Amino acid sequence: MQTLGPPGRIGWGGIGRGGRGPVRPEDRDPSESGHAPSVVLNLPGAGALRTGLLTLLLLAFGMLAHGQQGGYQEYLDQSGALRIAFPGGESVSKVPLHGLGEPQRVLLLVGSGPRAFFRVSDCYQGRRGGAVTGYACIAEVIGKSMPITFMLKINHPQGDIALYEVMVYRELIGHKVREGAFREQFIGKTDKDKLYFGVDLRNLSGSTLSAYHLRDAFRKLLRLYEVYLRDLRALPE
Repeated sequence: MQTLGPPGRIGWGGIGRGGRGPVRPEDRDPSESGHAPSVVLNLPGAGALRTGLLTLLLLAFGMLAHGQQGGYQEYLDQSGALRIAFPGGESVSKVPLHGLGEPQRVLLLVGSGPRAFFRVSDCYQGRRGGAVTGYACIAEVIGKSMPITFMLKINHPQGDIALYEVMVYRELIGHKVREGAFREQFIGKTDKDKLYFGVDLRNLSGSTLSAYHLRDAFRKLLRLYEVYLRDLRALPE
């Protein structure tokens, strides 16, 4: 399987005191207690080593907690995920996430709702006939105790979710987040949708934490599109 590249600017780490960013009251899910893990954004370089070490510790902790590795399932590698995201012969280019500035990083924290640990590995721009058709981001978010690697595609210029695919699932339980009924309810959602469970989303018994954390990660990627990706010009081949 093709391995993912190094993390981009969005990843494990901290920003501000305690690694917590501001959350608008109107973005808080009424079904949540408000004690979700914090969203964290950091820059590459000195923090890259910390990112790698933390990821290894999380993997080791999850394996110890389960007592085995039987929950690990790799469904897609990076090239396979991109073929699903851009099946129509589009040209695909990697997005330079280093262009994401501090004001946009703050907007990501303020506008994306409840907090959950996640990182973006890479984002890709798809084009057909020189026109941008969408963006596919490969990211990770904590499920219950282990990272879930997934791909989310956002249509351009509509800014709505086109599809998402679980690429790697590492938990022994919670695989229902791959089921069609759960996935399809996110299709067409935009940054303007609240995405509240029990209101406009159905929860999954046995997969509650994975479902909530994936939902939170989708919110952040929709916000990333609005504050950065939407305004990008067509990238070179």
